[in-house]
Amino acid sequence: MNPVRLTDLHSFFVYVLFGYFFIIPITLLWLKLFKIDDPKQRMNIYLLALTAPITGFILYSTVLIKRCQSGIYPQGMGWQTFASLCSLGTAAIRYLSPLLAVVLLLGLLKAVFASLLVLRMRRHAIVLPPAEGQRVDQLLRKQARLMGIGVPEIIFSNRSDFAAFSAGLIRPVVVISAKLLYKLDDHELEAVFTHELVHIRRGDSKINWLLHLLCGAMFFSPFSSILLKRYLLESERLCDQKTIEVTGNRREYAATLLKVWRVLVEEREFGSGLVTGLTGQKRDMETRITLLLNKTGRGEALPLALSTSILLSAYTVMSFFLGFLC
Repeated sequence: MNPVRLTDLHSFFVYVLFGYFFIIPITLLWLKLFKIDDPKQRMNIYLLALTAPITGFILYSTVLIKRCQSGIYPQGMGWQTFASLCSLGTAAIRYLSPLLAVVLLLGLLKAVFASLLVLRMRRHAIVLPPAEGQRVDQLLRKQARLMGIGVPEIIFSNRSDFAAFSAGLIRPVVVISAKLLYKLDDHELEAVFTHELVHIRRGDSKINWLLHLLCGAMFFSPFSSILLKRYLLESERLCDQKTIEVTGNRREYAATLLKVWRVLVEEREFGSGLVTGLTGQKRDMETRITLLLNKTGRGEALPLALSTSILLSAYTVMSFFLGFLC
């Protein structure tokens, strides 16, 4: 077996930088054509679009490379374009590979930083008065029982630049601002806890960190960041949807988000890939509240068979097209 050379990675550059010009229109067409509004289904579409260049690269490197080794090359006018892209990718990977290694290292350090951040908050956690602590513990245990998961550790912080977030790759924790705690009644606090427990049950901290790391590897394409932001927005919408299913009142939950948002509107959120916040970005919060207050309150989901067929067909078209690029 021949050793892998650095220039063999040129197709990765081609797929990421140029492949998204094909992937983005296909993604938008699928969403528009089939009127997909369910957050889970939209989230899956964005996830497939985000990872399609990686799939194309793996497909080319493991299966389609035999096509070139057999002397079967693309023919026609498109071949010159493909050959130019490959030449450009070969040149670019020589210069980008050191920076790519740095970006991946920073992604790993980001995980360490987020873990240290949680550890620091744990050491400087605020001890609540017994009555308030008992109130919070009962509410958290109640929502965890309804969610069918174990009771996570909860940390109270004196910071005021966030409302609540879940974090942790191995042992999940919920961190909540103690200053905000006293401004929420029991029903509002239950909604906040439920939202974070949904994130924990879904394992979003691990998934989000991996996607941030993947997006970092594709730093030279702005489209990867756009798709990741869309995915994260739909992930928050899905957690909103699941929270409403548990709490049972869409408008009260929307009012809770609005109340929290007003308190934090001038503050900044954490940006770590290991941190999943309640409020997210300001523009995303506007979208989430608007959708919660619309007529239906949730997107209509396509039948499972149709949704699966759409995902598989879109992914197959994108990955195989990219696999034949270079």
